Amino acid sequence: MAVYKKIKNSNGRVHHRIFGVKILSHKAKTIFKSIDSDLGRPQWYAKCASYADFISDKGLQEYIKKILAQSESIRSDTEFIAINGWCEICGKTTQMKTRPSELFFMHMFTCQSCVAAGALTVSRTRAMYEFARGIYPPPSGSVKTPVRVYMDEAVTDSFRTFQKLYGPENVVGAEYMGPDKICGHIYNGIMHQDATRLSFTNDEFDLIISQHVLEHIPDYKQVLAEYLRVLKPGGKFAVSIPFNDYSEKTVVRAEVLQDGTINHIMPPEIHGNPVDSGGSLAFYNHGWEFLDAMRQVGFEDVNAHYYYNPTRGHFGLHMIICGTKPK
Repeated sequence: MAVYKKIKNSNGRVHHRIFGVKILSHKAKTIFKSIDSDLGRPQWYAKCASYADFISDKGLQEYIKKILAQSESIRSDTEFIAINGWCEICGKTTQMKTRPSELFFMHMFTCQSCVAAGALTVSRTRAMYEFARGIYPPPSGSVKTPVRVYMDEAVTDSFRTFQKLYGPENVVGAEYMGPDKICGHIYNGIMHQDATRLSFTNDEFDLIISQHVLEHIPDYKQVLAEYLRVLKPGGKFAVSIPFNDYSEKTVVRAEVLQDGTINHIMPPEIHGNPVDSGGSLAFYNHGWEFLDAMRQVGFEDVNAHYYYNPTRGHFGLHMIICGTKPK
């Protein structure tokens, strides 16, 4: 059973403490319980190959209702919600904070220890770090073979955490710098790559990591084909994208016409871009069709891996998609 205490501070506000989780809101009514003993599943609680797999698993759907209810219970009228949780990157328990006013605040719990060290890590980037480390542990002891990694980002704190994990000489990162740039060339210290026509040779990388990029590329299927080409046989592609779990279809928000102009089918949705202050247009709201597209270009063992763990700052319904290049 979870430890549950109410503590009043000097201004009379009630703080709820649950197994080291401090929720800064008197509105938080649901008690988070031990995931393994009370909710019955570990952090990586489901692996689904298709929409049919996902929707037909009644036990999984009931579990999702529970975790969404628990996650919603932390919604607050305060400026910040803060918890104590384990950060795999820091390797210690630390404070994690998020702003309830943010649209996707559930996956924006920021490790304050990482921030103090000059790095911004949120739930979804920490989850990708944990996932990648699980499928490709860094070389240690008698295992000396390096893991070659490509990331379609090069100026982010997440990119630098992977350089520390696998060694800067083994992790290659790039950004899209504009249509007039040459793939593989360095501009202001940053490698440029157009993901639809990478400059790398065949069979070059063990692991490719993509984080919230492929909703911004009109011809994302060509990108998938390129990623398959540059992976070594048996190599893995791990990707996180904004994803509609309850939609078989990918929704097209915008398209590029033959004359190069953009046709907006839906109101423009702009996401942040670390190398462009104007942000990046989202062309898609991806659904389960994305996994089918991976299989169509040649990936096998394609699955969505779902995770949830309040003790690591992972709340809500989120997942990482992974596929393998055939050997």
